[in-house]
Amino acid sequence: MRHFMLLFLPLLILGGTVNAQTQNGLVPFDCPDVPIVEFQFDLDRSTIALIMEDTDPSIVPLFNALAHLHLRNYKASHFDKILWYYRTILKARGWSAFEKSANFHLYTLTQNEIVIGIFVAVKSGEEMYLINIDGRLTPKQVSKLLGDLSILGIEIPELNAFDARSDAVFSTVLLRTPEGDPIHEVRIQTNQEIAEPQIRTMLEEGPDEIIAAMATLRGKLPDTQTLTVRIDTEGSERIATIMVTTGSYSRSLSTSLGMPPDEITQEQATPTRFRTAEGEPIHEIRIQGNRKITEAEVRAALDEAPENIGKAIDTLKEALPYFSRVALQIEEDGTKRVATVTVAEKALSSDYYFHATPLVQFNRVTGFLPAARFEVGKRRQMGPLWMWYIPSSVRTNLTKLSGDIGYGFGNRYINYRVGGDMIWGEPDISTLGVSAQIYRAANVTAPNLLPHYNNLSTAWANLWGAPQVHNYYLREGIEMSLQWKPVGPTHSLKLMMCAESHESLHKTTDWYIGNWSSELKARENPPITPGGLRSVTLRYDLSTHRNRNIGWRNTLLVEHSSPGVGSDFDFTRFQLQLRYAVPRGNNLIRTRLVLGAATGTLPIQRQFMLGGAGTLNGYPPYTFTGAHGALLNIQYLYRLSNLYHWGFLKETFVVLFLDQGQIWNPSDKPHRFDPKTSVGIGWQSGEDYPFRFYVSKSLESGRKAEVISTWYYSF
Repeated sequence: MRHFMLLFLPLLILGGTVNAQTQNGLVPFDCPDVPIVEFQFDLDRSTIALIMEDTDPSIVPLFNALAHLHLRNYKASHFDKILWYYRTILKARGWSAFEKSANFHLYTLTQNEIVIGIFVAVKSGEEMYLINIDGRLTPKQVSKLLGDLSILGIEIPELNAFDARSDAVFSTVLLRTPEGDPIHEVRIQTNQEIAEPQIRTMLEEGPDEIIAAMATLRGKLPDTQTLTVRIDTEGSERIATIMVTTGSYSRSLSTSLGMPPDEITQEQATPTRFRTAEGEPIHEIRIQGNRKITEAEVRAALDEAPENIGKAIDTLKEALPYFSRVALQIEEDGTKRVATVTVAEKALSSDYYFHATPLVQFNRVTGFLPAARFEVGKRRQMGPLWMWYIPSSVRTNLTKLSGDIGYGFGNRYINYRVGGDMIWGEPDISTLGVSAQIYRAANVTAPNLLPHYNNLSTAWANLWGAPQVHNYYLREGIEMSLQWKPVGPTHSLKLMMCAESHESLHKTTDWYIGNWSSELKARENPPITPGGLRSVTLRYDLSTHRNRNIGWRNTLLVEHSSPGVGSDFDFTRFQLQLRYAVPRGNNLIRTRLVLGAATGTLPIQRQFMLGGAGTLNGYPPYTFTGAHGALLNIQYLYRLSNLYHWGFLKETFVVLFLDQGQIWNPSDKPHRFDPKTSVGIGWQSGEDYPFRFYVSKSLESGRKAEVISTWYYSF
C-alpha cells in the first residue's frame, strides 16, 4: 500500500494542476523549415515595467496589462510561407482575424470579452515581423497598444500608423465574414417602419458571423419587410450595407463569402474582388476536381492571391504544390461571370508517408554501430509518399509504426527497436496516445541527466577522440505507455510500464581517429547491477519553450519497481528537473535545478550521478553516485556581437558557468551538507545547434581542470 500511494500521489497533485490550466495568449514560434531569425527579443512583465519607468504616466496602465511580448524578425521573402502556417494554427485554436491586408495581419484571442492574446504578422520593406503579446486588454486598447509599441523600441512604420487608422475597426466591428475576417463598417438603409437604432441593437445582440446574423435579424423582422445585404470593398476595408424595405424576402451576399448561389438573385449578384485580364469582374468562383485538398484550403489560398484571376491561378500552383494541373475557365451564367478552377492532384500525393534514414553511432562499448531507421505513418497534411526529411510539424502526434536496427562491430550485438503509436485528438489542442515497443540496445546510466547520448554529434565527437562521458549497459525488453498531451503551454502526462533485463557491457575498443594504433587507453565501462526490472513510471513535462529554447522546461519523474510484479529490484525513485532560460538584452541566462530521492535499494543504473559534461563539469564522469542528490547549473551566455559588429559573431558567445551539487545515501552517518562546486569559461558557436568548447575547474584542491567539447545544450 505504501508503494501504491507513493506512485499515485503525484498523479493526483499534477492532475489538479493540469486541469487548472486555461488557454493563454502565447503562440510558440515553431514554424518548420524557416531560416534563422534575423533579430528577436522577449520581454516579460518585470522588464516591461522597467522600460515604462521613464514614460508618460498616462500610457503606463496600458503596458502594465501585458504579461509577455515576443518579437521575431525574418527576411520578407518568407512572409507568405510563415503567414500561411500561423494563420492555419491560429484559426484552429479559435483566434479571430481583426485586420487583414496584403502586408498586415492581426489576430486576437478573446475570453469573456477580454483580449488575452495578440498575434501580428507584418511585412515592412525587405523585413517581416512576428509579434506575440499576451495579457488582458479590452478590444479598443489593442489598436492603441500596437500604435505605441515604439515606446518599447519596436519601430515598424505599419504599426506606428496603426493607432490612427484602426480605432474604428475595433469600435465598429459588429460582423465578420464566414472566414473570420472583419467587416469594418456597417451601413443601414431602412424605411420608416424600422429605425436604424433598432437594427443595430438587433445586430449587437446577435451573432457576429454575417450569415448567421442575417438569419437572426430576418427572424426578428416583420414578414412584410425585405432584408438585403451587400458587401463592398473600399481600399482595404469591407463595408456591409443592410437594406430593409417593404416587399418579399430576398438577400444578397458576395459569393466569396460562401452564400449558396441559389440564394442570390441575378440582379443583386455582387462581384468578387477578382477580375479578368481585361478588367471584367468575376461574380463567382467554382472549384472542382479536388479530392483530398478541401475547397476551403483552395479558397484560402486564393484569398492571398492577386486580383487578376490568371495570376491568382499561378499563385495557387505555388501555394498548394499538391496539384499536377490547375486549369481556369471563364464563362457567362446569365448576368454573372463565373470562373471555374479545375485541379488535378498529383498521383504521389498521399495521406501516408514513409521515411527512412541511415544512422551511425560510435563509442568504446559498441564500437562502430551503423543502423537504419524507418517510420511509416498517416499524416495530417498532404505530401509525397516518400520523404527523406520529415519536418516536426508533420510527424508530431501522428499514428505511426517506427523502428531501427543496427549492428555493433565492437561487442557484436544486434541492436533493434520496433514499435508503434496510436494517437487520438487534435494536435493543436489535446492528444491522447498509446505506444508499445520492443527493444534491445545499449543504454546509458542516468539518461535523464545526459541528453543526446546517442545522436550523431556524440558519435562524431567520440570518433575524433573527445572524452567519452557515458557509461553503458544492455537493456532488452518491452515497454508500453499511455500519454496525454494538451497544448498551450505544452503539457505531457505519461504513464509507462516496462519489463526488461539489464546486463553489464564491457569496453571493446580504445581506437579513435586520433589514436589510430590504440596506444592510448579509454576508460573502462563499469559494471551495473544485473537483473530483471519490472517498473511503472509516471512522468509529467511542462514546456513553454520557444525559439532558442527560451522559457521553462520542467520534468517530474516517479518510478516504482517491486518484487510483487516479478522484478529483481525494490525501489521508488523521484526526480525533479526545473530548467529555465531567459534573455537579458542581447544575452542569455540558462539555469537548471535537479532534485533526486529514492526509497529502497537502487541498482547502479538507476542511481543519481554527478560529474562530467552537463552535471558537475569540473569533475570526471560519474565521480559521485548515490540514492539522493541535488544539482544546480547556472550559465551566462554573452554575445560577442555586443563588442564587435561583425556578422559572423552574431551567434558566437562567451559562456560563464557555475555548477554545484551533492550526492548522499541513507546509510551516510552523519549527514553533512558538503556540496561540490566547479566554475568554468567557454566559447560557443551557434544558438539553436551549438558547438561548445570550454574549460572547467572544481574548487576542490588538487583536481585538474576538465576540458570538454559538446555539440548540444546539456540541459
